[in-house]
Amino acid sequence: MYLSVVLLLLLLQLPPATLSRILLMPFPYKSHVTEISAIGNELRTSGHGVYIVLPASYPDLNRIKVESKFTVLDYSVKERDFYSMSSSSSSESNSDWIDVALQSYPIDEFRANVDGFIQFCTNPLQDSTSVERLRRLQFDLAVVDAFPGSRCYWILAHWIGVPYVSLTTQYEPWLWRVPALPSFVPFPLAAGAYTERMTFSERLWNAWTLLDWTLWPRVEYIENSFVEKYLPGQTYWSLAAKSLVWLIDTDTLIDYPRPTMPNEVRTTELTARRLQPQLSHVLNDPKYAYFILFTCVGTTPIAAFLCFTGGHVHVNIP
Repeated sequence: MYLSVVLLLLLLQLPPATLSRILLMPFPYKSHVTEISAIGNELRTSGHGVYIVLPASYPDLNRIKVESKFTVLDYSVKERDFYSMSSSSSSESNSDWIDVALQSYPIDEFRANVDGFIQFCTNPLQDSTSVERLRRLQFDLAVVDAFPGSRCYWILAHWIGVPYVSLTTQYEPWLWRVPALPSFVPFPLAAGAYTERMTFSERLWNAWTLLDWTLWPRVEYIENSFVEKYLPGQTYWSLAAKSLVWLIDTDTLIDYPRPTMPNEVRTTELTARRLQPQLSHVLNDPKYAYFILFTCVGTTPIAAFLCFTGGHVHVNIP
């Protein structure tokens, strides 16, 4: 139901009674590509022409060209990105990235892992041939992945003159102009933020983390100065305000309710589905006990409760 509503909202942004050209602009990571492709597949089924932008270095590029039935528009990799580093340095870089990810809170991870990821922004913006090709295609709508590592694609959408909607997995209320008060609304990127029953010190830390990340992200490609370099007079704040609709996908975990505005829609069916009856035996089979235990540990209290009781179990679709 939710996905149908989202698609309806998207289609309302398109010219009536015409087949439109839709541009998908995901963060080039498999989970993000899968997520945005769910929207693209439905739009393609409705007869719209769907295009997707990815770096030439993306590992599954050829598979996507064959299996997705999207028109793949790859941009050149002028500066080595996370995928195009040499085998030895890539392996070492990947190991370092994983170490940082496992030992850091999300914000610290963003700030530590810049090299290899900033190129996902600079390469497409520096490929003038690709930009001109996108401009000539005259798209009717773009779906931009507003994940911190790819919201720079708003700049590209602005350059080629296409209106856009934004898809995101991160709850960043002040960027969206949502009046969320950090005194009782947990900010997901803050340490220990998954509780609405914060102590006074936790409320202070939650408020500071939200303020710090929103105003001083200290990640080069997320800073407003990065936008100014390519779009003088614009900021990420002004580009975010131009998003026609915000699609909020938080179904990677069971989360606490947080305030949203009328132009923000939760897309809870993009990457998850209710566990089918024929798979319910998994919950009762002893040989899956360790797997279920491992999956439940470390989640939010609500998620753990639903996970152990089987009240509402969701599984990711491939």
